[in-house]
Amino acid sequence: MLVGTAVCQCPSKVASEQIVSERLRADMSDEDLSQNSSYYEQLVEHIFISEVLQEVLYSFGKTVEVLRSEVDAFGYDVVFECNRVLRHIQLKSSKADAKARKQNVNVALADKPGGCVIWLFREENPNTHRMDLSFLRFGSEAGLPPPSLNGFKVAKHSKGDAKGVKKERRAIREIPKSAFTSVPTTTELVEWLFGLKRPGELANPAHDGPTMPSSEPLIGDDLILSQIAALKRASHRSWGDLRRGCLDFLGRKPLHKTDQVRDSSKAFAKRASEVTGLDYAQLLAFLNKHDL
Repeated sequence: MLVGTAVCQCPSKVASEQIVSERLRADMSDEDLSQNSSYYEQLVEHIFISEVLQEVLYSFGKTVEVLRSEVDAFGYDVVFECNRVLRHIQLKSSKADAKARKQNVNVALADKPGGCVIWLFREENPNTHRMDLSFLRFGSEAGLPPPSLNGFKVAKHSKGDAKGVKKERRAIREIPKSAFTSVPTTTELVEWLFGLKRPGELANPAHDGPTMPSSEPLIGDDLILSQIAALKRASHRSWGDLRRGCLDFLGRKPLHKTDQVRDSSKAFAKRASEVTGLDYAQLLAFLNKHDL
């Protein structure tokens, strides 16, 4: 049948399509999830991978290398590499109107490069026979180590033992929905995942420091600058805060506005040292070299 043309449909055919549409709604409910859960999980995963690959190619002119885990024991489902950024991703899926308030995540994910969780909210359209996705994300910006999961609640088994006691699952943590960040579009998701910049989009040197064109791989000082700038944005700190934090660790005791600012500046400096591999004296030398 030609789409978009004026076609006369007999009542029986219209009624038949309505029945199919209603059946599709039923098939994509709890019954489908319970009887074909493995198939359904694979379908959602493939749709997500397709969305990411298409967005990166057509919006940024880049490709993504994809590896999939065959064993569900290491905290991730799929691995992406793009723009010299490696991402180990745990996928979670819910219906668009789901009431879920948390997700269980394996602590092993925090040990993987670029470890993060993408919570997919799916909405099946019975008219187009397609699935639309929206996203929540949990993790660090591209190029930064994953956040620790140790501060989250230890999950318990859903069923109790012979005495009715639900034992703890020491390798699993409950991540509340409030810890996730909403991502409105696939474009914004891949920008976050891989640190991509749309053609013509330039950073503000006064805030983030100088950058190389997005088509060039970051190496040496440019890579270090990119890593620190990402930390700076995420922590809402300044280059001056980084400098004072380094001076504090070197015992020079700079002046801070408040004790809270001092603590956050030292935390920024400590994180920058961990991410870049530079000690505090080397960080100061780097800031001086680039007039930051």
